[in-house]
Amino acid sequence: MTFSKMMKHERMLVLILAAILDLANGLYLSQSSVNAEPGKSLAISCRDPGGQQVTWKGPKGPLHAHTRPKIQDTSIGKLLIFTPTSVHDTGNYTCSLLNNKNEFKVFALVVEDHKDTTFETDTSTNDYSNTNTRPHRGRDHENSPDSDPDPIYFKDTPEVQRGKEGDNVTIRCEINKPLKLNWLLEDEGENLGPRYKPIGDGLLIISASRTEDNRVFICEVVKSNTGKVIHKKIRFIVEHKPITVTYPYNTDTGEPPVWAQNDEVYGFQGENVNLTCEVEAEPPPTFEWRSSNQGHKKIGRVIKEGTHKSILQLKMSEETVDKYQCIASNKHGKLKKFFDLQIGVRPDPPRNIQLVSAGSDNIELKIEKPEENEEAIDNGMDPRWMNVFYRNVNSEDWDEQIFNITLETFNLTELNSSTMYEIMAATRNVAGLSALTNNTFIETKNAGSVQIDNLSFLSVVMVNSLILLTSKLA
Repeated sequence: MTFSKMMKHERMLVLILAAILDLANGLYLSQSSVNAEPGKSLAISCRDPGGQQVTWKGPKGPLHAHTRPKIQDTSIGKLLIFTPTSVHDTGNYTCSLLNNKNEFKVFALVVEDHKDTTFETDTSTNDYSNTNTRPHRGRDHENSPDSDPDPIYFKDTPEVQRGKEGDNVTIRCEINKPLKLNWLLEDEGENLGPRYKPIGDGLLIISASRTEDNRVFICEVVKSNTGKVIHKKIRFIVEHKPITVTYPYNTDTGEPPVWAQNDEVYGFQGENVNLTCEVEAEPPPTFEWRSSNQGHKKIGRVIKEGTHKSILQLKMSEETVDKYQCIASNKHGKLKKFFDLQIGVRPDPPRNIQLVSAGSDNIELKIEKPEENEEAIDNGMDPRWMNVFYRNVNSEDWDEQIFNITLETFNLTELNSSTMYEIMAATRNVAGLSALTNNTFIETKNAGSVQIDNLSFLSVVMVNSLILLTSKLA
């Protein structure tokens, strides 16, 4: 026998001996010792026959509902639950009366990875942190017939269950034994909240279901004679009619939200224009496009992006100027979105780009705006944004930053130091972009040189201050 195996066996014997020595105490412990492999689910029950409160303590301190391992109160006692077991769980776990620590029972756990023949020392940090994060559970665990002659297993429990928004919905979980089931949320443990109510026969009631109830629920059961824990994850989906997709207003650029019930859309003569209709819906919606002039006739090219977005692409001309509507519908209802398509006027481009300053990670530009056009202003076609396009000259990928056109200077940020950038700019109005300016090449500074420049500036300030102070003293 190798030294590492001898050490493992010796450690196991010491732990089991410690558990055996406390058999005279009156507390009931479902098991006094277990030798397990990593990755198994395990629960040990402790209770006082007289009904007094008990508490668990592990090798590193007190245990409760949000530690690992966790504690759970049940009708069969206070459970010590490992989901799953780890080699770091090896040790003695003490169950004692809450008001009398001198009366206790010890449970000895040895977790061995038989694939690893080296002696393993626990150097982990304190695992008993106060956290609501539930340990990862992996696949559903069930007793196999060859290891358990009386297995527990789930039946008639779909992994995906659905309910309609606004209804009181029942999630079902059923096992083959008349045992009590516990309900949990995947990332929040036992904190179900007031709208989730477990009832008998493995049912969970969700009051007035809403879209935020789209989540994963877990039902689990503990087999008291073995401490075996089995569980099943159930993904709940709330079905609802199509609703709007909301986007925040861009306060930096002044751009409006993408989704509006009534949309004014502009296109340039002879160019393609896209009308985009995106909704949230469950089940996914079907889309239908109509125009006031052509009714149900084919009016353009329909492009489907995923299951919840439809795009109508039109070539802009006098004939395509019209009012269009997108109808998104599923079995729960429909939503209409309206587009007023008009011919737009391309804005005038910027005149030139001038460098204000270049740092190690930014370039500040002065971009001369085009002259004001009164006709464009009257028609709402005046430029409102400045779009700056730039790329590292060693890359083919262009980046873009959008600014409100009223700014005095335009600062490109998050750039690389000591890098040459190619830069172009265009104005943009509600219809689209102007022509691009000629390209300009500007290099960012070396990060070290910026620090030297700052130091030189500070030195000048200090020297000037010293001269001023000396002259006053004189």
